[in-house]
Amino acid sequence: MNIPRNPDTPQLSTVASFFISILFWITLIFAACLYAVLALSPRLSEALSLQEHYSKNALVVSRLDQEISHLSKVANALENDPDFVARVAGSELARLPSSNNLQIQVDQHLDYDARIPHIEIEQSPDPPWYTQSVHQLSQPTALRNHTLIATLILFGLAFVCFNDGFFSNRLGTTIIAMCHKLVHRYLTDSQ
Repeated sequence: MNIPRNPDTPQLSTVASFFISILFWITLIFAACLYAVLALSPRLSEALSLQEHYSKNALVVSRLDQEISHLSKVANALENDPDFVARVAGSELARLPSSNNLQIQVDQHLDYDARIPHIEIEQSPDPPWYTQSVHQLSQPTALRNHTLIATLILFGLAFVCFNDGFFSNRLGTTIIAMCHKLVHRYLTDSQ
């Protein structure tokens, strides 16, 4: 079926049509990505907080495993190593006050007791750089509302403005002429 063309309607060149098509797809993909961020941010926020709780709990479990391992070694040494038992007993007896012993208090970190485990303190990993933004987008805040409005505007811009018909009909050329006059007015006023 051949559709007759109106000779008064200006036709766009293929290069201009190609660029309009590229603008349409870029705008549409960007708007879809923004919407995906808005739609998935509550779940991602929950996943990030669960990951943070998991890493903290993993550190606690690791410390407790180290302590259990150390205490089992101490229990095994108390049962099987007479030299260790003698050193622990000597350490305990030296702590008892007597008339001819002089006791000097030292800092807690300088006092050594083989029964107390030395646990390496590990730092929990830092959260990813985007965690704060995801948490803000997952809550009903002004940032989330503004992002949703921007997404809707981009969808509208893609479907209404970035098509061949918009630039070749009277409405599109009128809007473009108004924007050109507005920009031209403020450019000449500022110079």
